Amino acid sequence: MKLLIREGVVGSLKFSTVDKVFYGKIQGVKGVFSYHGETENEAIEAFRTSVSDYKDYCLSRQIKPMDIAVLNV
Repeated sequence: MKLLIREGVVGSLKFSTVDKVFYGKIQGVKGVFSYHGETENEAIEAFRTSVSDYKDYCLSRQIKPMDIAVLNV
């Protein structure tokens, strides 16, 4: 599994040997924001779109997006 990060949002990236697609979902947020693609690059682009969709969703409901890529150590 790979991790993708964009605008403070983390997503997973896996490959399904059964379906022959790359897929993932945004991690650590309420709700499900998933994405997929036939190639790794398509899935990464779909992740970028999902991040925008997630931020738009938060904005429309006046809630603060969770930026989980910022960790306090």
